[in-house]
Amino acid sequence: MSTTANPADGTEISYDASGDGPAVVLLHGSALSKAIWRGLGYVKALEGFTVVRIDLRGHGRSGKPDASPAYRMELHTADVLAVLDAEGIGRAHLVGYSLGARVAFSSPPRRPAAPRR
Repeated sequence: MSTTANPADGTEISYDASGDGPAVVLLHGSALSKAIWRGLGYVKALEGFTVVRIDLRGHGRSGKPDASPAYRMELHTADVLAVLDAEGIGRAHLVGYSLGARVAFSSPPRRPAAPRR
């Protein structure tokens, strides 16, 4: 397990990154955590990829801010970018459901490339 802070508000974001190959970010639904992806077999099925599983803010081992403005979508998407930056990943496929799908669809389609690891 790794953590990084969202530079916009300092919220700690917990994540796991494993494997090698193109990056796939898995974003869970409401009231769950990154553990769901391993339990459902996604991590094993994605062998050959760098799999990044993120605990969305307010879930799992990530920070749980008290104020409702801390859960704005732009902060969720900034959390994903902070994790990608921490791992040196410039491009990634985003996979999500429920809240995770909303975060994926709201994420910017392009940004300056970070150094590849």
